[in-house]
Amino acid sequence: MPGSFYLLLKSDTHRPPQPQGAEKNPSRYFNKTDLVEAVFKYVEETASSYSAGRRFDIKGGFPPKSFRGKLKSTVADADLANSRVTVHWLE
Repeated sequence: MPGSFYLLLKSDTHRPPQPQGAEKNPSRYFNKTDLVEAVFKYVEETASSYSAGRRFDIKGGFPPKSFRGKLKSTVADADLANSRVTVHWLE
């Protein structure tokens, strides 16, 4: 899909237990013009059944950096497109 990117969310080892039948590594397409905030919202909604409002961060790149400070940036401007990202559950 031109103008979009595929996001496969892989959680770190501190992921809370998932309910039976939950998708292990949720994925979806985002437009490069979508805000990073939309990616965070997707994770929040996808994990709501097992995270119980637990705080998280999304990190990507090498070395991994947080995208939380770029919520109002587009996916393209934040260099999130075509990168591998991980959801980090915060204690």
